[in-house]
Amino acid sequence: MRKFSKVSILVCTHIHIGLHNKSCGGDLCQVLLAQLKKEIAVQELDISVREQACFGRCEEGIVARVYPGKDFFMPLTENSLAELIDLAKCNVESESEK
Repeated sequence: MRKFSKVSILVCTHIHIGLHNKSCGGDLCQVLLAQLKKEIAVQELDISVREQACFGRCEEGIVARVYPGKDFFMPLTENSLAELIDLAKCNVESESEK
């Protein structure tokens, strides 16, 4: 039985159809999602990574959010994955203190 993580990283993977519509989803998003999941597993962190349908912030690039929390993290890039994981680790520590 899989243990429930108190902290999750939510990554928008939504794709808007249309020539001029920006969206988070697509090939780069899937690559970053896989890298994020791999790094969480390598570090053996108690953090789940989940796909999110849409945050409504499509113009800002690939969007992520650490839950619990209200802050958005964007744009998600290969260079910003470590920063996102560090933010999630801080949430794990604060959730453990509760």
